[in-house]
Amino acid sequence: MIYLAIPAVSIAVLLALAGKYWLMGRRAEALHYFDRCATVLIMLGVVWGLAWIGGVITSYIYGRGVDIFNIAYVTNILSEAEEKFEEMWKTSVDWIMRIAQIRATTALFPLTHPISEVLGSALLWQNWAFSIATTSLLVMVILSRILAWIANWLLCIGVTLTATDTLRRLGAGLLAFYIATSIGVPVIANEAYRMYSGIPPPSIAGEGSSISSSTVGDWRLNITSPDTITIEITSHNYTTVEVLGTVDKVNLRVDPSEINGVLLDIYPSEGNPPFNATLTVTAIYRAYPGEYNATIIAEGYGIRLEKTITITVRAPGGGSEGGGINLNLNIADIAAEVAWKLMNVVLVISLGMALISAITVGLTIILGGIGAISIRPYL
Repeated sequence: MIYLAIPAVSIAVLLALAGKYWLMGRRAEALHYFDRCATVLIMLGVVWGLAWIGGVITSYIYGRGVDIFNIAYVTNILSEAEEKFEEMWKTSVDWIMRIAQIRATTALFPLTHPISEVLGSALLWQNWAFSIATTSLLVMVILSRILAWIANWLLCIGVTLTATDTLRRLGAGLLAFYIATSIGVPVIANEAYRMYSGIPPPSIAGEGSSISSSTVGDWRLNITSPDTITIEITSHNYTTVEVLGTVDKVNLRVDPSEINGVLLDIYPSEGNPPFNATLTVTAIYRAYPGEYNATIIAEGYGIRLEKTITITVRAPGGGSEGGGINLNLNIADIAAEVAWKLMNVVLVISLGMALISAITVGLTIILGGIGAISIRPYL
């Protein structure tokens, strides 16, 4: 409650000065200080009223009330918003990188080079959409992180300056910005994440890429993933690794991360169970046909699990060549679906931030106007 300390001291000083001048018979000066004291009390009441209204609104929209005077709670929900924006941002970046990988691998051979040109044309607007989404989501990640850092200062300085005579308009602006963002940004993140849910990973995995799946571990920590993955040279495979258990946090990795031209990666590589990670297997043009073993390792608070998977790399050709072409071209349809959803997310973010700006300006004007109210005519 440190943000109320300075207004409380201000009230005490103003009352003391008003009492002093009243006892000295200088009624005009006393009334002036009584007026200023009443203004501080009115502004504090207005701030508390705004907090109550904000809690009601967020309970209806967000599903839970936001106590803007609880700094720890506001910081937590802003951090949650940052995590949601960051996850969406990473997905957009991942799609850009996967498309670039596919175009690069298909451009390496004379036979498949035309596919790269076709993909470049088919994915033109999708890449444009991914670029816009990546930039917009990165801005929201940075904004959420900064707000989580400075929320306590915005509240303390804003309430202090708003409730006193000096620099009231500046305080009103800071307080209005704090209220609008501490309520609005989590609401925007929640709505955007709801629209983002269900977006498919950047996958063009073909038929028969995953033969079987099994689980290792126990109730404390267990992982489920395919036992065997079949992949052709210059192609990609994306499969799900499911992590369950009761530990607080799990670090996930695959070892080795590269085997004779076969690249392996897991994202996300850490988190609180339950969560699903995407295992990416890429056979670049330098990959050698054959069978390779890799180990998925999960570690969490003294518990360590290992699960071995077999990766079968086969050379392209025969009846699979046409399927490989169709497989590469199919990513244009998948990318279009993802790009459309991400553009809807960007639209929600843009409209939400415009509304936050309007609310900030409106609250600043209202708080500044209330601060000009005088009770001297009624004394």
